[in-house]
Amino acid sequence: MCAVSLPNTSYPFSLALFYDPVHLSENRIVRGFNHFTAIYKKKLFCFASLETLCQFLKYPLIYSKMKLPRKINKNYSQKGN
Repeated sequence: MCAVSLPNTSYPFSLALFYDPVHLSENRIVRGFNHFTAIYKKKLFCFASLETLCQFLKYPLIYSKMKLPRKINKNYSQKGN
């Protein structure tokens, strides 16, 4: 189990940050929720579940570099769990 504390400040979103970066690393596009969030290097990331949030917190350097693909092909799944 992990615990996250967010300060009361506003952080900019990019389009990719609305999607769970852990799922993006698995070639899946899954929308994150605002109640599963973390701030890393002044960027706010959203996650689909507590499990993926905790996974991100273990390896933030890896997952923070994930980006949405320019084109979505058949290798990407748009479905959640």
